[in-house]
Amino acid sequence: MIKKLTPTETVRAYCTQCLGLTQFNAEAVRDCQGDQAFSGPCPFFPYRLGKRPPVRVFRAFCIDCMGGQPRLVKDCPATTCEVFPYRMGKNPAKKGQGASTESMKRVRESRKTAPESTLPGQSIGNYRKAALGWESGR
Repeated sequence: MIKKLTPTETVRAYCTQCLGLTQFNAEAVRDCQGDQAFSGPCPFFPYRLGKRPPVRVFRAFCIDCMGGQPRLVKDCPATTCEVFPYRMGKNPAKKGQGASTESMKRVRESRKTAPESTLPGQSIGNYRKAALGWESGR
């Protein structure tokens, strides 16, 4: 089982492995020529020195690794790859957080059936504009 890493730690681990280092070396990573790679620029290049990468970058990397076939990413056999936990474009550390799919469906449905406004003759949007002092022409 691979150790759970944050997105930034994942990029750091990938760069270390890609450059053939035994441990992270900021100078070696800074000198990386990943933006000029023969097969195209490395998607992690802008994030190699600590800028937090969005998880969608990992998804794009995995799709590219699987020959541009998004459906193959789910069944990726490279379970020891640093990027593997992020392959679906989700942060595994956030699993279980937030509202469930069912509760979000109920919220969306309730919004569809909610009254347009509590004030006669005004929509909620117009009420907010009026309350904030915005002119209706803007």
